[in-house]
Amino acid sequence: MANELDSIKRLLRASPKDPNIILEQDWDALVNAVQAALDAKPPVASPRLATRIDLDATLFSASFRDDGAGNLALYVGVADAADGDQIKVATFNKATGVLTLSGSPVINGSDTNLSFFNGATRYGFLRGQASQITLQGDGRPAVVTGTTVQVAPSGQTGLFIASNGNAGFNNISPGAEFVVRALGSDNDCRFQIEANASQVAQFGVSNSQAFIDAGTKLIVLYGGHVLFGADGTQNLGGPGNRGGTAYFITGAINTSDAREKTPLRPFSEEEIAAARDLHAEIGVYQWLASIEEKGEDGARLHIGLTVQRAIEIMETHGLDPWRYGFICRDEITRKIKVPGLVRKQAQGPDEEYREIEIIDGVPTLVTKTREGARLFDLIPVVDEAGDAVMDGDEPMLYPVPRIVEEPGEIEIDEPAGDRLGFRYDQLTLFMLRGMV
Repeated sequence: MANELDSIKRLLRASPKDPNIILEQDWDALVNAVQAALDAKPPVASPRLATRIDLDATLFSASFRDDGAGNLALYVGVADAADGDQIKVATFNKATGVLTLSGSPVINGSDTNLSFFNGATRYGFLRGQASQITLQGDGRPAVVTGTTVQVAPSGQTGLFIASNGNAGFNNISPGAEFVVRALGSDNDCRFQIEANASQVAQFGVSNSQAFIDAGTKLIVLYGGHVLFGADGTQNLGGPGNRGGTAYFITGAINTSDAREKTPLRPFSEEEIAAARDLHAEIGVYQWLASIEEKGEDGARLHIGLTVQRAIEIMETHGLDPWRYGFICRDEITRKIKVPGLVRKQAQGPDEEYREIEIIDGVPTLVTKTREGARLFDLIPVVDEAGDAVMDGDEPMLYPVPRIVEEPGEIEIDEPAGDRLGFRYDQLTLFMLRGMV
């Protein structure tokens, strides 16, 4: 085992004096030296001091301790420090081959690399240079330069976070807080939000049109105009989601094209009689909600009639009021919360951590709690035919959020009665016919 320890000594002697600054030399050499020392020493039954290395008085001391299972921890300290005064800087797990760093390690140098391996295959690295830091995996780098962050950049592509905090996809100079740009000459750029696989909404720009799309294109902004995404199929507001006042310079245009209607028929005697009787029902009223808000003297006066009375008059003359488009009834609902199972991504237990805060001018080490990490399951990847995708000799795995159901509250629509209304343009024309 002496030869193996000599290798570790040489690496330590070449290290900076600060025990929180990890070796500038090749990490592989240290890992291999520790592994060789582990393989050379006999197993122990309980944790103990494996060996202590005291370098000359101008450097520092280092100790290797094992946990009885062949895992070594590296402790360093000032020269001649007692074992209890040394700081643990790294732990090497023999079974997994993982070297875990403790504290706040620093790789010292103007151009340094920390590589990540799976067996003999390097799958990523962290590179520190004088002007930037690069994190790369699978050929897609993330680069930090000064106060600018670029994720997977290639020319104008990738995610860019500028020094002023603005973020841009495929835009290296985002002029707003969040900018998304289509690649190349593509005239279609979309931003998608997913509640789950079946609840998806997109916001985007296509051929100079801005739109909102939730399965069906809803609203289109084009040339300063607000358009519906489909013709004659989408409503503005609803029975339980009414708007307030609408302000327009000109009136509404309603389609009245003979090519889209049946031939007109004349009014029947019963319809003319009902139209005449409706005249007498026109009166003055106030909205109850306005009286409650403004008082009876403050609520404005309105002119009209009620749907209930119009229904009575139509039925009196043997007419079915629901056959006429000027009389409307809509079911309304209200949102309520009821007990139910809530689907969410599983999380690990909350974690405690410590950090230094300035309290009344004094650096103070405080303990805080943060939410546990969101949990994922590694699921084998399949192709479109359902066959397993391989990564060498092993199945390719991909992290998928672990979804659980927990008791909680869910929001549902509860029936809340109905609401009656008029299409006043048609009602007015119906009543005018009774005057002829």
